[in-house]
Amino acid sequence: MLVDRLWPRGVARAAAGFTEWSKEVAPGPELAGGTDTIRSASRSSHAAIARSSRAAALGALFRLRDKARTEDLVLVTAARSLELSGAAVLGEVLAGS
Repeated sequence: MLVDRLWPRGVARAAAGFTEWSKEVAPGPELAGGTDTIRSASRSSHAAIARSSRAAALGALFRLRDKARTEDLVLVTAARSLELSGAAVLGEVLAGS
């Protein structure tokens, strides 16, 4: 499942190795400040995700959490640094739920 707001450049949808795209759970524009901002969010991953007041984001997060409880889930991101990506933060949140 792709968990980025933008589709990765140079990846054709037909050739992608994943079938779902959940852009609602990706970090919003407030975390677009680069690696320092993502690193800060990683320190308190639950708070970073939970602060979102958007109902769509929370609903998508709950659906993703339920899916992760019943099946193997691979989070895909186009970020160059996986450990500093929003997918890493989301993975921490899902692992703790």
